[in-house]
Amino acid sequence: MTKFSFGSFGARNSKSSPVSEPGGVMIHGCPFTGWLDHGFYNIQPTLYHDIAKANGYRSSAMFLTEVGSPPQMTQIMGREHLLQLAEKGEIGGNLNLYAVLQKARQESNFALPMQGYYEGTLSDAAAEAWRKLR
Repeated sequence: MTKFSFGSFGARNSKSSPVSEPGGVMIHGCPFTGWLDHGFYNIQPTLYHDIAKANGYRSSAMFLTEVGSPPQMTQIMGREHLLQLAEKGEIGGNLNLYAVLQKARQESNFALPMQGYYEGTLSDAAAEAWRKLR
């Protein structure tokens, strides 16, 4: 898992994306909010959106799971949906993030993503929410 080691993302993926065959499905899960001192990283959903965009992956599903009693799961229906939840204060304090990506059907070198905000690829509404939520 990336959250427990330095450089593992770039080291494993700099030339190609060997974790999946062309057309294969990748399921990623990691801490999102809360989880104080649990691993080296808390991954943001933009990572998966931007990896998918940079590499032609299809984003099949994204979920937030609240650890608690009872556990809760929220499906994220896109970048704008997540920002809407944040604006409404509906993002919990102890969440895991799961993303399901499908690799393109043809083999290609892995492309490092640039965050959509800085690349200028967010919708106007998403960019405004990004600035407002800082």
